Amino acid sequence: LDDLERLVQFSPVGPAYNNAALQALFAKLEAPADTEGKGLLVLATTSQREAMEQLGLLDAFDATLTVPPLQTQNMLEVMHEMRCFNAGDAREAAALLGGEVPIKRLLQLLAHCAHRCGLSLGEMRASDKAITLCTFRSVLATLSAMGPQKSSSHGARAASA
Repeated sequence: LDDLERLVQFSPVGPAYNNAALQALFAKLEAPADTEGKGLLVLATTSQREAMEQLGLLDAFDATLTVPPLQTQNMLEVMHEMRCFNAGDAREAAALLGGEVPIKRLLQLLAHCAHRCGLSLGEMRASDKAITLCTFRSVLATLSAMGPQKSSSHGARAASA
């Protein structure tokens, strides 16, 4: 479940949320697993931990994991795993991003770059195509011109039912 606050239509103005969506989410999270004798693992992300706590959503999960922003070495590992750059370009791309970048932001940037190449990020990973630095710089400039991105960590949450 990516972006819990969006799923319940949470707005910090008010604050407001969609109670029907929240109750439906609770019902699914608290329902017994329908996989005979097997556990169910639910992972969720949020950048609004305090708000989700106030809504009671955190209590529906067994564990919380805060994912810190990626450092340069971590970015290089992600880029290598995604097979989207050659090694030299990956180092330069990581340097362009600076010191710390949330994993979600990095994956969004890479997905935008892959899209510019006419592929999804998954297709790019499976192919032998690579993102060029020119494409990366262009996407980075476009997204930067659109305004600041959320830079808070997204907490990954896990629950078993």
